[in-house]
Amino acid sequence: MVLTPEVAGYAAGILDGEGTVTLNLRKTPHSTDALVTVSNTDERMLQWLQLHIGGSVVLSNRGTERLRPVWCWRLYSINARRLLRAVLPFLVVKRERAELVLAFH
Repeated sequence: MVLTPEVAGYAAGILDGEGTVTLNLRKTPHSTDALVTVSNTDERMLQWLQLHIGGSVVLSNRGTERLRPVWCWRLYSINARRLLRAVLPFLVVKRERAELVLAFH
């Protein structure tokens, strides 16, 4: 994955503020893999991630009269690891977690 410094920096800021970086654990050891997600009530940010990086955007909570709907952007496996490598120099809050996920592979 090749990202411009501007895209990588902006994506890192989104991940630091709104994202999660995890290992997707499964029952068999060989199926454990990286997972990067961002949830937000403003779908536009998630559509931007999908346009520039890939992944998928889904409605994760329809909301209620009092709560807005929540959207989720997800990136799995090798694409998640590629993203983490690309944004690692720009990460602050999620840097240690990203390094752990990358070290797992």
